[in-house]
Amino acid sequence: MFKMDSPRKVARTGVWLIVLVGVIHLAVILEYFAEAAYVGLLFLANAVGAGISAYGIRRGAGWGWALGTLISVASFVGYIVSRTVGLPRAPGILREGFFDPPGLVSLALEALFIALCLKVIAQRGGAGRNAGFPR
Repeated sequence: MFKMDSPRKVARTGVWLIVLVGVIHLAVILEYFAEAAYVGLLFLANAVGAGISAYGIRRGAGWGWALGTLISVASFVGYIVSRTVGLPRAPGILREGFFDPPGLVSLALEALFIALCLKVIAQRGGAGRNAGFPR
């Protein structure tokens, strides 16, 4: 496994991971707007939030990591829920099943982002103590 010993490398990796999560959601947004408008709006919120999170991480703000984690966890849980119990007024998503390629890539990126955020918290001695990294 590769080692990221520099706070800049860790922050840069976090920025790329969360940006890619947002880009994937933007890439498939029209498909989900067609299924159910509210799902498309959630995908739009995901992409916008990912951009804001990336900006915060880049600026060295702990809230960027927190927002990115919120987005990643919500997206991960949303994917699982939409493929198991389904979403209201969106039966087509349930029929897609778990093996939707963009969804699987997004799940992997979200899991990596969460793991990286946990590393950031551990290195800084807790979420409340300067969780951001300098630029």
